[in-house]
Amino acid sequence: MTVHVMINYSVAPDQVDTNEVAVAAFIAEAKAAADGSYEYSSFRTGDASFVHLGRFADDAAVKRFQSLPGFGDFAAGLKARAIEGPDAARPALVATTRD
Repeated sequence: MTVHVMINYSVAPDQVDTNEVAVAAFIAEAKAAADGSYEYSSFRTGDASFVHLGRFADDAAVKRFQSLPGFGDFAAGLKARAIEGPDAARPALVATTRD
C-alpha cells in the first residue's frame, strides 16, 4: 500500500542557504540509493519555510529511506536550524494524475 509523507518546517532566516545545501546533499544520496520504491522532493514555500513530500511503495520503503545515513545527518542538523517544526503527516491521497 502506497504511503505518502509530508513534512513542514521553517528555519531561521540566516539558515535558509545552509538548509538548501543540506537538503540537496540528502536528496542526492537518496537519489543515488533509489531502488524504485520511493520518490522524495523538497520545496521552499516561503522565505524560510520548507515542505518535503515523499511517496513510498510501503512502510518497508519508508524504513529503508529513513535508514539512509544522509537522512539521519539531515534530521540532526535540522534540529539546530529549525525554528518551527518539523511537523510530519501521512496525508490520505484523494486524487492524482498518476496511474
